[in-house]
Amino acid sequence: MTEEEKIASAGVGILALINKKLKQILELEQQQIPEGVPVDFPDVTVTETTLIDLLNDRPYRPLFRINVYNGGPNNLYVKVNDSEEIKVKPYRTISFDYHKATIKKIQLRVEVGETATADIVGLY
Repeated sequence: MTEEEKIASAGVGILALINKKLKQILELEQQQIPEGVPVDFPDVTVTETTLIDLLNDRPYRPLFRINVYNGGPNNLYVKVNDSEEIKVKPYRTISFDYHKATIKKIQLRVEVGETATADIVGLY
């Protein structure tokens, strides 16, 4: 292989590496910038632990943010991914904003014998 061929081959390798890194940067950027598409979930009447799996059900992708409204009549307990459970009092809203598309599952529950209606709106 001539010196010119070696230089050309090295140049192609460097360009391939740069291309790979740019793709990784683009993927990371897409994970951090919301598309601004809202997702309105059907109201859920919670009588037992309910799991909403965003990757295996609509919208089939992680979300950046969700707002959970408790339509009552009892307290609603919300857990996002593996976070700590948060109590939402009746007729109140709580927002979860992760700044990245990392919300993959939402767990809702109420105390035994109680019910609550959850209205959830998300953003990807």
